[in-house]
Amino acid sequence: MGLRTVVVVVILSGAVAPPNMFAHGGVTAYAQATSLLRQGMVKQAEEVLRIDLRDHPEDDRDLNLLGTILDAQERFDEAEEIYSRALKIAPNSASLLNNLGNHYAARGQMDRARAAYLRVIEFDAHHSNANLHLAQISVAQNHGQDALGYLDNLLEPDRSSPTAQLLRAEALHLTGQQVSSLEVLDQLEKQYPKSTSVIFSVGLTLVDWGRYDDAARVFTKALATRPTDTNILYNLGLAATRAGHFDRAEESFQAVLKQQPDDVDALCGLARVYEAEGHDERAAEFLSKAHRLAPRLPEILLTLAK
Repeated sequence: MGLRTVVVVVILSGAVAPPNMFAHGGVTAYAQATSLLRQGMVKQAEEVLRIDLRDHPEDDRDLNLLGTILDAQERFDEAEEIYSRALKIAPNSASLLNNLGNHYAARGQMDRARAAYLRVIEFDAHHSNANLHLAQISVAQNHGQDALGYLDNLLEPDRSSPTAQLLRAEALHLTGQQVSSLEVLDQLEKQYPKSTSVIFSVGLTLVDWGRYDDAARVFTKALATRPTDTNILYNLGLAATRAGHFDRAEESFQAVLKQQPDDVDALCGLARVYEAEGHDERAAEFLSKAHRLAPRLPEILLTLAK
């Protein structure tokens, strides 16, 4: 069982709708749909746009917003058809291309997402969402120098945002600038001492770099803001295990199980702690329970057999 990252900081950006909500002094269908979305009335907003598109099939604003609504509902095939129609009408719209990039990213088609975001920054070099996503994709592909370039395109306050700084730390690490990358994380800790999501994300980054002692310290800080958060507790237990702090790890996993007795990850984590301490019978006890709850997980079977 690996890290659990439910709390991770900052989703880069959702769909970005184009401006100009009003036309000729009257409220447009686009404006009505936008107002409905703000009220959480997604189906009604979709219906307003579809009705308007029957009379105005080439309204690229309506198409763009409809595409984002469909994406939000994970109706990706329908959304792609809508974006295709919109692109024929407004092929150089940065807003449309940005939402298309978000669409491909949501589908996991990162090469196509990257191509769309690159088109965005052709028209708007400082575009926040596009540059952040391009940096994220570059980091994921181990292209640290490219990521730094995209982050340098950002203007304030986007450049100093937690998302951008976390990506900068990872990019610096990839380019061998370990001291600078750690300084960025340290600065984030100091700037956002009470932000659970930021502190938690710093901890996850440190785990990814194999700095388990530091990660355990940071997760402990995050836990101070949410002492019963099982996700933080689990990751603290995992980092403490890897750092060899077995008492702390056991305490963390037990705290998870007190709230969620059938948490398979925590059961396996606790079994690893007992195994490391040489308490094989206790380890087998927790592994057996995990196996009953998740009989097909190969990691449990292999460890139990051992």
